[in-house]
Amino acid sequence: MTIPLPNEIILLAELFEKHKTSLFLVGGYVRSFYLGVGREDDIDLASAMKPDKVIDILKGTDYKICEKNLKTGVLKIEINGIKFEHATFRTESYAVHGEHMPCEISFIDNVNLDAERRDFSCNAIYYEILSGQIIDPYEGISDIRNKTIKAIGYSGNLFKDDAERILRMVRIACSCGFDIDEKTYYEAKRNVFRLKFLTKARVRKEFLKILKCDKDYPMLGLKSAHVRAINILFEMGAYKYIFEDFNLLLASELKMSNGLTIGDYTLLLLNNCMPENRNLALLTCCGALDINDGNKIKNGFSIQSKIYAEKYDEKFDFSDKEMKYIFNALDIFDIARKDKISLEQARMLLIKFKNDVKRLCDFLVSCRETELLLKIRTSRSEKNIKLAVKQAYMKKYAIEINQLRISKNDLKEKFGITDPQKMRNILECLLNYGAKKGIILNKIQNLKVIKKIAKKQLCKMHKDY
Repeated sequence: MTIPLPNEIILLAELFEKHKTSLFLVGGYVRSFYLGVGREDDIDLASAMKPDKVIDILKGTDYKICEKNLKTGVLKIEINGIKFEHATFRTESYAVHGEHMPCEISFIDNVNLDAERRDFSCNAIYYEILSGQIIDPYEGISDIRNKTIKAIGYSGNLFKDDAERILRMVRIACSCGFDIDEKTYYEAKRNVFRLKFLTKARVRKEFLKILKCDKDYPMLGLKSAHVRAINILFEMGAYKYIFEDFNLLLASELKMSNGLTIGDYTLLLLNNCMPENRNLALLTCCGALDINDGNKIKNGFSIQSKIYAEKYDEKFDFSDKEMKYIFNALDIFDIARKDKISLEQARMLLIKFKNDVKRLCDFLVSCRETELLLKIRTSRSEKNIKLAVKQAYMKKYAIEINQLRISKNDLKEKFGITDPQKMRNILECLLNYGAKKGIILNKIQNLKVIKKIAKKQLCKMHKDY
């Protein structure tokens, strides 16, 4: 049995062999091989060589150590754009709460003992790179073929030691199309409260992976893998310790105008959304929890979504860029629900989105597909905003200054304008002028517009447009 590997990994194994150490491939890459799908971004290596020795033998080579944790024995290595990890064989013990990081670690030279610390049988298959020997002490290959994820040893200790494994179990099961072993699921559910002991960063990282787990193995065609994962977490009661409002959302009996519950609508919207918009989808739907009109929801969701977004950010500490996008999107939805927005106004509104227009377009298309499926009417304002996004995506009008067919050099050469702020004001005026008209002016047209407008009127034009 030969598992295809980059030549750089083969050469590394030969270097280890020169130091009388066998190098093994283990984890997701091996699992992917037996699934029949390849992934070159999930290379995990293991051996009996201690981390300081690995660092020493790589000195003077093209292998670059990007990150090291000498306590856990894990090194992140890169060569020719290929990134992978090397972990020294070890045993470990954990504190009582399951905070993910072991409190005691001992390096060992026995591959079978190293396998005991791993989480699931499908992740404990070792492939000796040079000989091609397979070491599979927990029958992981059989479990993969039977499409089952199963904990190693006593699953109660597995999740008690490290609660992050609960989230990982759900993600792997759904992305690979596996069933969860009955005992494994029982112990995961019994220990789900331990999720509260994980750090914000750990929960955020794993939950975001779950939201896009349908993209892990595109060849398997599991387009609703992330929806299944969301459902499993709900059934386990995990959201009480991840984000309580998601639990309320999926459990809500509040109904839309066609009788569908908000929870079911959320799952439909998630199924239609691109991965980068699934946070926004969840928060948009959360806003509906604060609407109660005869137990019916008509068109749109409450501005309360922004309050949930703030709580979500406080819980997980997302980047400023991500939260800015979410708040801007929610602002647009709120305006569309409350006001009569013309197409011209919608184009003006979208200028502030700049590079996020494609992402917003994808989300609005997802919303519309879901609404069509449920036969929900869309307001004129929402239609105009969606059309404005589509026009921006098709570059019918400019949304950024660098899309204008005129430059600061043109302003300097043609009009003698050198003041940077004045230049920016003129270009912003042209940007808004084009957005209002729904066109992109060519260079000659831009120059004519500037000539026709007195400099004193530029500020007024900027306000009007």
